[in-house]
Amino acid sequence: MLVVGGVCRGARSCRSVVCPSVQGKFHDASQALVYNNAMASPSITPEDHALPMHYPGFVFRTLRGDGIAAEALLDGTQLTESLLCDPDYRCDFARLRRFYRNAIEHSGDPHVGIRLARRFRAAFVGLPFLTAAKAASFEDALATLGRLLALTFPALTLEGPRAPTTGNAGECAVRIHPKWPLGDIAYFGTSSALVVCDGLFRELLQVQQITLRAEIAMAKPEGWDAVAPELGFPVRFGAAHNSLIFPSAVLAAPLPTSDPINHRQLLQVCDQLARPRAPADAPVQQVLAFLDDSRNLSVPFAQAADRLGYSERSLRRQLARSGTTYRELVRLVRERAARERLKNPALPVQAIAFELGFDTPSNFARSFKEWTGETPSEYRARQARGGADGQN
Repeated sequence: MLVVGGVCRGARSCRSVVCPSVQGKFHDASQALVYNNAMASPSITPEDHALPMHYPGFVFRTLRGDGIAAEALLDGTQLTESLLCDPDYRCDFARLRRFYRNAIEHSGDPHVGIRLARRFRAAFVGLPFLTAAKAASFEDALATLGRLLALTFPALTLEGPRAPTTGNAGECAVRIHPKWPLGDIAYFGTSSALVVCDGLFRELLQVQQITLRAEIAMAKPEGWDAVAPELGFPVRFGAAHNSLIFPSAVLAAPLPTSDPINHRQLLQVCDQLARPRAPADAPVQQVLAFLDDSRNLSVPFAQAADRLGYSERSLRRQLARSGTTYRELVRLVRERAARERLKNPALPVQAIAFELGFDTPSNFARSFKEWTGETPSEYRARQARGGADGQN
């Protein structure tokens, strides 16, 4: 699942990592080394319908071309082939998580994330990459991607360039982390993000190799030795961060496709695209507001429609136009409420289950694991340890 947000515009400091006074700046929070994308929408959550179809659409088309049936890939996602081609459609993380799980299952390849990412082309990123490719230098291109890439990939945070935690002087690291835990698709999502970003960087410079090595903040997966030779760079598992490490000297490298006029014009186009999107359809917001009162989570659709002043047919049609259903909105609100309540250790799981309309705690636990990849007790334990997002 690929989605990226901000790159350091102050990357020049990475050219001087041998200087202790400069190297210290890499760890100074006041230097704002985590650059949120100023052009992107406000902070998103897994429940928000904010994830575009660029990468899911690529995965779907590629695996369909490999012979996997559309029904198998879309099973249980509420996605359709037409939605995966819709530039205006956005969905929540739960749907994409199920979609990527289907991709892993039906491809029969636990490393399919890496193999798909190697087939992804920079041009598929669209205007953000095209604009970055017109920048003057690789450093400027990274800054441009930091401004714009969240238009295509909004659910990852990209930090740097900065001095790597391990390695030699004269190296830079770019860290890539999801904005929330990816659960059982963490390896798929993290490995995809690193491989795609490596491809973007190589395409910007039009070189065969830029990454010296990668670091991944998870355990080495089973069967890794079979896929490792396909990457072109070594990977260290069990690291503190997900990172791509490359020579700091490349920051000053001019881009072969630099074009200052087109760069400025494309920035203006992207500025327009990045303006806040219109709010979701009013019926969706009305249903969500209705369901935010937990007493309504068990209210049947017909009764909800009546309470909101719609006929069943009209409300169903309005929700479908927004790419959702009443059942899906109930699931979304239950998941969001469950996450919040489980953060309070004083609330028994049984009480949370009944409050959210489940008839038994076991049904609640089963649903929660389907939503998040964790049981309620596992989620609560991780939150107690500090809730390290994106770490598994």
